[in-house]
Amino acid sequence: MCDSLDSARVEGAVEALKQSKHSDDEVAGDALPAKRSESRNRPGSSPQKNPSETFRKLRAAVHADPGNPRLQAQLGNFLWQTGHRIAANVAFARATRLAPDEARWWIRRGAALRELGRLEEAKQVLRQALRLEPRNARATFELGSVFRDDNDPDEAIATYRRAHEILDDGDDEPALAREIDWWTAVALLQQGKYREAWAYYEKRLALERVPQPAAYGPRWNGESLKGKTILLAWEQRFGDAIHFVRFASHLKKLGATVVVECPEALEDLVRRVDGVDDTKAPSLDTFPCDYCLPMTSVPAVLDLDYDAIPGDVPYIRIPDNPGVRLPGDSKQLKVGLVWAGKPKPDRSIPLVLLAPLFEHPQVNCYSFQVGARRRDLVTHRLGWLCYDLSRHFETFLQSAELLRQMDLVVTIDSAPAHLAGALGLPTWVLLRYHADWRWGLDADRTPWYPTARLFRQASPGSWRETARALSCAFEAWVSTARPSTE
Repeated sequence: MCDSLDSARVEGAVEALKQSKHSDDEVAGDALPAKRSESRNRPGSSPQKNPSETFRKLRAAVHADPGNPRLQAQLGNFLWQTGHRIAANVAFARATRLAPDEARWWIRRGAALRELGRLEEAKQVLRQALRLEPRNARATFELGSVFRDDNDPDEAIATYRRAHEILDDGDDEPALAREIDWWTAVALLQQGKYREAWAYYEKRLALERVPQPAAYGPRWNGESLKGKTILLAWEQRFGDAIHFVRFASHLKKLGATVVVECPEALEDLVRRVDGVDDTKAPSLDTFPCDYCLPMTSVPAVLDLDYDAIPGDVPYIRIPDNPGVRLPGDSKQLKVGLVWAGKPKPDRSIPLVLLAPLFEHPQVNCYSFQVGARRRDLVTHRLGWLCYDLSRHFETFLQSAELLRQMDLVVTIDSAPAHLAGALGLPTWVLLRYHADWRWGLDADRTPWYPTARLFRQASPGSWRETARALSCAFEAWVSTARPSTE
C-alpha cells in the first residue's frame, strides 16, 4: 500500500507531523471586552499557517494509506485544533482500532474524550493504555486529569503523584513533570487546600506554554514593604486580574506603594481598586520599583489559607454618576446577562435556555455580551426582549458603570462574573460541571465573592438542569426583589 502513495502527499503529511507538538493547556477565559490572543489546542499540535492546504495533504495521505494509524492520529490532531472535535475523536478511535497495541494512540483518544466531557469513556480508554504500558507517565497523568474533571480531586492528586513517581524512576520528561505539578495545584485548590497548593501553583511560571510575566525588579518574597514600591506584573487573563488585584489593599497596608501592570482596557478600572496607587501598561520598558511579583503569586507569598480569603467587597470604587443612562423604564427590575465567552466554549450556555428570564414583564434585561455571540439575540428573535449594551462600553470601567445599575447580573464564568463580584453586586454565575478552582467543588457560594450565587452543571456539557434551577430561582427573586432606583 505504501508503495502506491504519491510521494508529495506523504512528504506533506510527514512534514505536518514533524511540526506537531503535544501540549496540555488550560487558562481562564474572558468575555469582556478585548482579549489577549492565546491558543488552547489539545491534544496535539499547534495550528498550521494554511489549514486548508494542511487538511488536503493529510486527507490525501489518509485516503492513500488508510491503514496507517500515525496518519489517522495526525489528522485527528489537526481536526481538533481547527474545532472539529467530534471528527477528531473519530480519527483517534480509528488509530486505536488500526493499532490496538499502541498505547500512544489510546492516550491521544483518552485526552480527546476528556476534553469532550465523555469522562467515563476517557477513563476506560486511558486504563487500556495503562494495561498496555503500566508505567506510562503520560497515560497516568491524563487519567489523573479525567478524575480532576470528574470533580474527584482526591483520586486526581493520587494519580498525579503516581505519574510523578514514574518520572522519578527514570523517565526524563521535565515538561510533563511541570504539568503534573501545575495540575496538582489546581486539584488542591479545588479542595480548598490552599497552603499546600501554592508551591505547586508557582510551577506555572516554568511552563513553556504559559507567557511569562515581566520581571521589572527583584521578586518579592515577603520582605518588608514599608516605604517600598512593588509592581504587580500582568499575567493570565482579565478575569484573573480582577480577581487577584484585591491583594493590592493588603500590600498597601504593609506600607507599599502599589503599581499594577495591566492592559489599557483595564487601566481606568484598576486605578479605582482599593490600595492601587498607579498602573502601567505591559511593555518591555524598564520600570523603577523595589520589588516585582506576578499578580497571581501574591497569595503564595502571603501563604494564604482558605479561611483567610479576603472577601471584602466592593474593592473597586465606581463613581456614582454613570456616563450612560440605561434605556427602558427605571422602575423595572434590571438584569444584566452574559452567556458566551472564550477560549473555553463549554463555559457558554445557549441563549435559548435563558429565555424563561424574559417572561417577566416587570424585568428589563440588558445584554453585556460581546463578540459574535451578541448576535444570538437577533438569531433567536429575542432582541426585542433584551437591550444590547455592547456598543456603550469599550473598557472595563465603562462596563462597570453599566453593571452597577443592575439589580442582578446573570453570567457564565468569565470576566464579567469577576467584575460584578468585585463590585459587590448580586451575581448569579453559571458554572460548567468541572468549574474553575476558585469556585470550589459543590457549594453554591464562594468566599471570594460573597454576593455571588453559583449554579452548576449536574453533568458534563448539560445546561438544561442548570437552566431549570436558574429559572426557578429567578421566579422567586422576581417575586420579592425591588428595583434599586426605588
